[in-house]
Amino acid sequence: LLVCFGYSKFVTFRGGQNPFAERLKNIDFSISRETLTEHVECVYAAWEALRAISRKIFYCSDLALTGKAAASFWVMSVIGNWFSGVILLYSCFLVFFIWPRVYQEKKADEENQETAVQQNDAREPVTNYRHDPEAGSSQVMAVVKTQLAVVLEKLPMDKILGKKKKKE
Repeated sequence: LLVCFGYSKFVTFRGGQNPFAERLKNIDFSISRETLTEHVECVYAAWEALRAISRKIFYCSDLALTGKAAASFWVMSVIGNWFSGVILLYSCFLVFFIWPRVYQEKKADEENQETAVQQNDAREPVTNYRHDPEAGSSQVMAVVKTQLAVVLEKLPMDKILGKKKKKE
């Protein structure tokens, strides 16, 4: 905050005036009482939930929850011994802020590839057996067997089994 203040006050800009001064002149930094009470109530509710769970854990009133907490604390201590705190913070930053962006980009690529495969493979209708409740396991096995037979026909079996098998 001090660096930002020094930058805005003491750095001279080409052309004279600070460009941030105009933007910050008429900004109202106040919040309404209703918004403040809403946020305070939310924070208070979260604090009460945390206090209730902590009480159950540390007073051992719920043994399953206490065991889970002890196992979690142990796992965190082992991971903390392996890595420094900075690496853990950096990893959390990557997971929480960068991974959703990468997921969205890869999801779009996969959808494009899926549509290309569906357009190229117009011989058979594409059935998603995982989401089709009417498709039974026998239908899935029949499709797998036919596709496997097509693949096996294309394989050079004489080279795989050896030349002796070809002469027979």
